[in-house]
Amino acid sequence: MPDQIIQVPADSTGKKVDTSELTVGANTVQRQRVVLADATGATALAPVSATNGLSVAVTVFPDNEPFNVAQYGGTAVGAGNAVHVQPGTGVVFPVSDNAASLTVDGTVTANAGTGTFLARANDGTNSETTLFDVDSGAGTQYVRGVSFRKSANGGSVEGGTATDPLRIDPTGTTVQPISLPNEGQQTMANSISVAVASDQTAVPVSGTVTANIGTFPDNEPFNLAQYGGTNVGATNAVHVQSGTGAAFPVTDNGGVLTVDGTVTANAGTGDFLGIAAHTRNEAFKEANAVGGELDDTSTVAATEGNVSPARITAQRAFHVNLRNASGTELGNGTTPVCVDTVGTTKTLKTAVVSLSATGTVIAAVSGKRLKVYAIKLIVDAALSVNWRDGAATALEGAQALAANGGYTEAVNPPAFLLATTAGNTLDLVISGTGNAQGRVSYWDDDSA
Repeated sequence: MPDQIIQVPADSTGKKVDTSELTVGANTVQRQRVVLADATGATALAPVSATNGLSVAVTVFPDNEPFNVAQYGGTAVGAGNAVHVQPGTGVVFPVSDNAASLTVDGTVTANAGTGTFLARANDGTNSETTLFDVDSGAGTQYVRGVSFRKSANGGSVEGGTATDPLRIDPTGTTVQPISLPNEGQQTMANSISVAVASDQTAVPVSGTVTANIGTFPDNEPFNLAQYGGTNVGATNAVHVQSGTGAAFPVTDNGGVLTVDGTVTANAGTGDFLGIAAHTRNEAFKEANAVGGELDDTSTVAATEGNVSPARITAQRAFHVNLRNASGTELGNGTTPVCVDTVGTTKTLKTAVVSLSATGTVIAAVSGKRLKVYAIKLIVDAALSVNWRDGAATALEGAQALAANGGYTEAVNPPAFLLATTAGNTLDLVISGTGNAQGRVSYWDDDSA
């Protein structure tokens, strides 16, 4: 494209523009001088040097940010050109190869830093592991690892294995194989003790072996597997010789013990009780006496699991106490003996009265009527009271009682004073302020 010009009126009025005159092609032109300024201030101007022209600050980059050098000294930086890093005393100037190869000319001095360094041998591919933790507990202790190697055809092999064990020469020579000293039959003093482990295979023994079975501990059982070279079983007998020594106990070990011949039992000494045998409804022949112990002066209680004689009176009668089918003692304050004076099976009971307002005296029994045959009632203030069947039905009219007054009533069972409907409670209705105390005797066996 050829040079072009814009022509303006010559030397007009108004503001003057600083220009430089120069020749462009066939024309003499005026070129406007321009100053680069910051858009936010009037004083921030780009400096221009008469020698170096416009200065561009390239010294400040963000921390840890990489940058690429495209030219150096006006020459493009490529595979055949080098980037010169000048030595200095300022901040360290890191150079990255950007995942490629970095060629450095001259001598490079590396800063090894401070601290402990671990050096490992490397064949260019494999790095050795030199330290091993030999503390089997919670601590650590590192030692240098060593591997035993043995010479072998085609190269060394690992030593100390089952295939290539390490041999120990106890005689101080190198003769192999090793021979134990004092081979053959020797005296006990010249023999070598050999331990045979129980978890190993059987060790064959030639010749005759004499075993010392020692002495059996007293009262210790043992099993007899053979007698006279023959296995002891169901068809073989064990012979027990008679003698004058200690008794020789024989146990059947929970089975059946068969004894041939005559056995004489030692009955010992003392009094023995014979067996008096009778068939049912047989005429009397003999009887065993049944005895007990008169133990009234200083009674000794029997201990659980032990045998004791029965207690008798001075007239040789047995002491007895009543118990039910569960073994619970009867006839005491907790479980009294029920005496039925009318020939029925009524269980007579008593309930305590202690109320300051209307409430239940006897709880309901499912399907049963509560029949009262005796009442004792006392109040500590003037009250009006009456008995009620459950929550609604009055069993009598209201009775006015003076302070510290009351009443008692009683009939003999099976007669009764009042009764509830089956399955209802017996309540005492109280009108006024005060307390009612007493007791009610009843039974709850009847459903009608």
